[in-house]
Amino acid sequence: RLQDGRILIAGGSTGGGVVHATAELFDPKTGALTAAANKLVSSRTRHAATLLDDGRVLLCGGVTLKSGSPAVIDTAEVFVPGADQFVAVGSMKKVRQYPVVVSLPGNRALVPGGYAGTFNGHVPVFLVDLFDEDVFSAAPQLAEPRAFLTGDRLLDGRALLAGGVTSPGGGALATTALHDGGSIKPGPS
Repeated sequence: RLQDGRILIAGGSTGGGVVHATAELFDPKTGALTAAANKLVSSRTRHAATLLDDGRVLLCGGVTLKSGSPAVIDTAEVFVPGADQFVAVGSMKKVRQYPVVVSLPGNRALVPGGYAGTFNGHVPVFLVDLFDEDVFSAAPQLAEPRAFLTGDRLLDGRALLAGGVTSPGGGALATTALHDGGSIKPGPS
């Protein structure tokens, strides 16, 4: 959800191996769904997005098509609502699909976990990237690899990470972790 209440719908895929670079904006006040004026920098699906404090939307990782084949990517871009435009920003430290992105104070974001490897070779990761000033840097790793986790920014600015799986088809995790800006520690259980 953008700061003005509209909802950004960006990328995705349809049957037949098509990955989209299109975006739409839904206005819940009017019920109107309109195409964004510009396309994404890179077509992507299986990506994650979050609203930054300045109103931009950060989109990270996912899968695109390269030479007609699906490829996991490390790229990121931001949607700038005032310009109705997508702009490339730095790349994460490793390719990932199904990451989670948690907005942090000061236009920063935390990108923990997800699946690395190939499109079908899913490997949950310990990795955590910190997005700051449109650049990614390595943050402290997770205690255990996590994919399909969830995360949210707490009122005090910390990030709470919860659940996920540690292997493809593995059982669900019942643990949490807290990112406090400089470290990741076990969270409440």
